[in-house]
Amino acid sequence: MPSTRKATSRAKSMRTNSQPTISHVEDATLQGTDEEEVLFRLQSILADKALEALPLLNQLMQLLRPNPQEVVESEKRARSLVIAGVAEAEGDLEPFERLAHTEAATCKVLSALGVEARPTEIYRMGDLTEGKTRLIKCVLPSTKFLYKALRNAPTLRSLSGFDRIYIMRSMTRKEREKEKELRRQAHELNTTQHNGKKVYAVYRSQIAKAADIPKHPIQKTFDIARFI
Repeated sequence: MPSTRKATSRAKSMRTNSQPTISHVEDATLQGTDEEEVLFRLQSILADKALEALPLLNQLMQLLRPNPQEVVESEKRARSLVIAGVAEAEGDLEPFERLAHTEAATCKVLSALGVEARPTEIYRMGDLTEGKTRLIKCVLPSTKFLYKALRNAPTLRSLSGFDRIYIMRSMTRKEREKEKELRRQAHELNTTQHNGKKVYAVYRSQIAKAADIPKHPIQKTFDIARFI
């Protein structure tokens, strides 16, 4: 019997010594909270215990690493408007003269919207094609001017000379495809369930009941394909 008690005691002692104490865990957590240090420690652990996982970790790090160009483009897109319906300059003009016409016309639209800011970029999208009116990309100094323009967009409908001009925020191809699909779904719901009556509409990138949309919503989106 005494030998059994000693063996049990030695086993408990070994289990206790093999488990890290709370203080050890805290020390391990506190040391090297820098991202590179954490990554180095994780790579070391995987190298010792799961070597086959190292390529996956490196692949994950590549996917999570931000692309500087994408970051810049995303920031610029967040303060960019797309304007449709502004007539092209008439006559056989030089490119610089056409640009001057586009800039002046865009500033008139911004003035009608109550936006008091000088755009950082204004240009037509795509090559000049006879019989087609190109979209205008307008990059504003900050997002607050973009939100003001979108908020005041419905007022264009009641202004002579601006009633056929539409504006929307700049979107990626994926976002445009999503908006197009949502409009298709809303149209289908209205056609099949409500005999064509506009009960559903697209509002803030989702389908909503028209009755639930605020009285002065951001101007509805338009189909870019009509202007390309």
